[in-house]
Amino acid sequence: MEDSTTGPRRGPTCNSRLRPPGLDEAEAIAQKVRRAAETPVVTSSRSITTSLSLGVTIRAAGEDVESVIGRADRALYEAKRAGRNRVVAVPAP
Repeated sequence: MEDSTTGPRRGPTCNSRLRPPGLDEAEAIAQKVRRAAETPVVTSSRSITTSLSLGVTIRAAGEDVESVIGRADRALYEAKRAGRNRVVAVPAP
């Protein structure tokens, strides 16, 4: 997507900044990424499966970036607590 970025955070976590029209579209993109990660990788000796938990939010007008990242982080940890391999979307305040 135009003006999209991805960068490392801490540990196995990263942030992606996309420019979808709204939360529903951002959640749909995250679900596509999650489903793609479920595709097993087959090597000569085994099949490796992965799961992916994602926290999704949108930025409110005038909101600082750290607030947005904090909300997305909370959504991510909620996805992990709820059983992993899922997307949790949280609207902007």
